[in-house]
Amino acid sequence: MTIECTKALTGSQATFKKPQAPNMYNAIVHAKSLEVNADLPVGEKKRLQEIQSLAKVKQGPEGLCKDKQEEMRNLLLEHCEIKSSGVCFNNAAAAHDLMCTSDRIGRELDNLALRTGSYGCFFLTQGHINNLGAATWYGSDNSLNFWEDVIGRDPDEIAQLFEQWGCSRNQMCKGLQDWPSQGSGLNN
Repeated sequence: MTIECTKALTGSQATFKKPQAPNMYNAIVHAKSLEVNADLPVGEKKRLQEIQSLAKVKQGPEGLCKDKQEEMRNLLLEHCEIKSSGVCFNNAAAAHDLMCTSDRIGRELDNLALRTGSYGCFFLTQGHINNLGAATWYGSDNSLNFWEDVIGRDPDEIAQLFEQWGCSRNQMCKGLQDWPSQGSGLNN
């Protein structure tokens, strides 16, 4: 083992990778899906495998100019951004999103605790009385004991108070207020 390797392993500086930009193949497949599925009803849209085979046969990146390639990449990036930050259209979808995201955050906290010995916890709740998602909380490595030992309240009680607080504010996020304008981009 070299000295540089040892320094890299023991150093406190983390090495993070930047997220990858969409490649040209994915941009072509996305453009082809928009073209093929434009006039089809929801139940009859082409599957991904069919679109991929059409994209391979009809068009390769070598036949496109740089401007067209950049336009296709930007279209895919815009679509991904809308999908990742778009609004859930109903309460069941919002509850499912809350559950899946809380599971992912819990796994991240567990992994971080294993790697670094850190403690972390979170509380999540819906912000509207009609939403179906229940308040949830999670703590890595007995970190929820903090709430009982220091604050003097059980995490169940804190989650219930947090849920009451969130619903009493009667506020919606900006995305929910103008979701009809975002809805047209999500159907593609």
